[in-house]
Amino acid sequence: MLRESIEKFAMKIDLLPVAELTEKDRASLGALSSAVYPPDVVAAWPGRSIEWAARQWSAIAWNDDRTLVLGHVGVVTRKARLKQRHVKIGGIGGVMTHPAFRKMGIAKTAINRCIELFREQGDIDFALLVCEPGLISFYERLGWQKFVGKLLVNQSGQTTVFTFNLPMIYPIRGPLEYDGVIDLLGPPW
Repeated sequence: MLRESIEKFAMKIDLLPVAELTEKDRASLGALSSAVYPPDVVAAWPGRSIEWAARQWSAIAWNDDRTLVLGHVGVVTRKARLKQRHVKIGGIGGVMTHPAFRKMGIAKTAINRCIELFREQGDIDFALLVCEPGLISFYERLGWQKFVGKLLVNQSGQTTVFTFNLPMIYPIRGPLEYDGVIDLLGPPW
């Protein structure tokens, strides 16, 4: 029923700083999170013990009257190192699509809006996300490539190799190297 109703509306993407989210926005995102990750799934998720970076921006996909959140992408920007070279990374994480609206291009549209944001900023070298193995083909269809080197992250004040999910990168300013070492200089997103 929900899926049928969305076809009557146009989707809107709001790209908002997290600090500017209203209480209604936060409640709507909470409802989306609960639909995507029910309590039993959250309780069993192996990533729950990982220290994750807080998002700075949210790309929120709404139906046209802003009564239902269809999807979300969290955004982080951070200085990091690639092969000991200073870089600035645009991070994408927290990608969610409401179960009733999957396979409608919502995540693709929201992710593409985040890529536009990185290009607009002008100082982002590349985008990075970490994903479950089963999602690699989805991101490859959007132009992302596997990073085959090491991804270093900070956990409890210590630098460690991130092995929980697989890193993928997307060029923003020029060609990329797909191996070596990326040090996020902080927690993953």
